[in-house]
Amino acid sequence: MATTDRGELEKIPGTGRALARTDASELIRRAAPERHLDAHTAQLRESIDTARQQISESLDDIQLNIEETLDWRAWVDEHPRELVGIALALGFYLGVR
Repeated sequence: MATTDRGELEKIPGTGRALARTDASELIRRAAPERHLDAHTAQLRESIDTARQQISESLDDIQLNIEETLDWRAWVDEHPRELVGIALALGFYLGVR
């Protein structure tokens, strides 16, 4: 029997032709890298999608926090006494000046 990179060649009786005989482990070894890469690629894509979703949610939260922080109407509603005190102090300062 002769060997090739595909396995052993076995003569088919009466035909003069050779048949490549490759064991199952060799076939699995050859097919496994493709399946492994497909699985790895799927995991990477899922990881990227998850990261994108988390980033999007974080940006939405940041935008909401900034809008709440810079909304002066909400600040006035939450702190009316402080606003009166600031207005009095500012009025006194401008009146004396």
